[in-house]
Amino acid sequence: MDRKSVSFTQYLEGIELGKKAFGFAKKAHKGQVRKFSGLPYVVHPESVANLAQKYTQDPIIVAAAYLHDTIEDTEATHDILVQEFGKEVANLVQELTSASKDEMKKVGGKAKYLTDKMMKMSKKALTLKLIDRLDNVSDEHASEGFKERYYAETKYILDNLTRSLDSTQKKIVKEIKKKISYE
Repeated sequence: MDRKSVSFTQYLEGIELGKKAFGFAKKAHKGQVRKFSGLPYVVHPESVANLAQKYTQDPIIVAAAYLHDTIEDTEATHDILVQEFGKEVANLVQELTSASKDEMKKVGGKAKYLTDKMMKMSKKALTLKLIDRLDNVSDEHASEGFKERYYAETKYILDNLTRSLDSTQKKIVKEIKKKISYE
């Protein structure tokens, strides 16, 4: 949140929202670990939230960053997130939640599904989805096989993401391209 554009009260409310979202994510992902590092899973949402703070400073995006995998990977539901964080955060998390693998296959696979989904996302959801992707391509612990598949999927998405991007989204895409040696 840009301290200059909001009141001190709004600034503090944004910080409190982020702290609450982090606590919720930590509890929801308890016992889950990152695939390649074995670290507690919450390190990923925390890293995504740190990037969201760097790129947007929007407390809604930061809170949703902490929560972005909760509906997909935990017992949390959209209704619970509405109760805890309000409709805007909950709807943003819902927008980022992917369909089942079977649903993805019906539309031509994961890369095509994600590209189509990203073409229709709200501006905030697309920004957060790109930040999530940036964090995942930055994972130093991922196996070479995973990196190869994930980078190819990311390249497909970027090549086929034909919607206009704002300046923040363009910066994030530029960082992603650097990470995957995009050619």
